[in-house]
Amino acid sequence: MHPFGREAEASLQDLFEFFKRCLQHGEWQLGSACVPQLANSPGGHSEKLREIIKAIICHPYSLKSVGK
Repeated sequence: MHPFGREAEASLQDLFEFFKRCLQHGEWQLGSACVPQLANSPGGHSEKLREIIKAIICHPYSLKSVGK
């Protein structure tokens, strides 16, 4: 169903899900293209983004699923 009146919020959620999929598949360049918009977004996506990036930096090899 179309999120009438919540298009921007739904679009950011879709972008965040795409970002996570890119990381899971090792598509680093595609994932990095999402960062500027997610970093400045409302609704908690910027904090989740920071947590994921911090986890990648601190534990680059032991990550299985992040951001769920």
